[in-house]
Amino acid sequence: MKKKILFLVPLPPPLHGSSFINNEIYKSKAIKKNFSTVFLNSSPSKKFEEIEKFSFNKILNFIFILIKLIFNIIKFNPDLTYFCPSPRGIGFYKDLIVIFILKLFRTKLVFHLHGVGYNRLTRESKLKKKILVFFFKNVNLICLSKLAKHDIKNIYDPSKKIFILNNFAKTIPMKKKNKSILTFIFFSNLVPSKGIMVFLDSLKILQKKKTNRFKAKIIGDTFNEKFFKEFKDKLKKINNIKYLGPLYGKKKFAELSKSDVLVFPTKYKNENFPVVLLEAMAYGLPSVASANGSIPEIIENNFNGIILKKNNANECAKCLQKYILNYELLKRHSLNAKNKYKLNYTFQNFEKKLFKIFHKIN
Repeated sequence: MKKKILFLVPLPPPLHGSSFINNEIYKSKAIKKNFSTVFLNSSPSKKFEEIEKFSFNKILNFIFILIKLIFNIIKFNPDLTYFCPSPRGIGFYKDLIVIFILKLFRTKLVFHLHGVGYNRLTRESKLKKKILVFFFKNVNLICLSKLAKHDIKNIYDPSKKIFILNNFAKTIPMKKKNKSILTFIFFSNLVPSKGIMVFLDSLKILQKKKTNRFKAKIIGDTFNEKFFKEFKDKLKKINNIKYLGPLYGKKKFAELSKSDVLVFPTKYKNENFPVVLLEAMAYGLPSVASANGSIPEIIENNFNGIILKKNNANECAKCLQKYILNYELLKRHSLNAKNKYKLNYTFQNFEKKLFKIFHKIN
């Protein structure tokens, strides 16, 4: 008899790292073939700009989610409930209510921890630490990397299992074109914490040094008009750069395939295992990235990219210049990036590991 699994997960829209991963699990024919499944969307937000913001519509959506959850626990009677809790903002408190209901019905639980921030919460408040220890008791956990295990060191139940399951990237086959000029790409939401200004300032430094043997392009969306104006003002002062706006699917992958190096100097405090790095690696792009979250596990310094010693424009410019001046280094890092992706970060690899995890939870 198939194991019955209830998936309570954020699904798109909006599309972000966690909802992308969950949507691929939802579409997996192999998972539906091997397990009896029910999927419930745990996100009350329908647009990216609504995430972590209060609204009455979201409250109504959340109440509806709770009603559907209780109904499906009773009707479906799952052997295992798979849940993706959030460690930040309004989502943290919302998910405490969800976990309370799950525990009330004594359903067997596995939490897939896409976000980080639990260690910070336990340091902020003794009460939050006690609450988290209680809610994580008797719960199996899935972390995105070995480095991410540090985030739950104060709250996990040592009698239960902790599994490591890296994220993956799905891509579309594209032919990479040979060209004489190197292209840097920044691909993320245009918010200060993702490092867009560090990237632009590093290009200005290269421009002043008259190191002009490069192009640059930026892909991403923003919902902060004030910051977007600052971004556009700075963009005007830099040569050989294009802002392409938000791109998805085939258009996004086409731009990645036509680029040479991804630049990702993120300072986002909840950064964990960015899918954008994996997507870049799939097309043979090394990355210049900060040592934030689990990034040093994805990007091995001077192997498939460069890790910034300091996350500032001067350091970023130095690293970009290494690729401009050394084509052999770029070629070597590019090959290593593609090989590491194939070995570790395909959906097939993720799917097999997820099967094993579900079977190991008794």
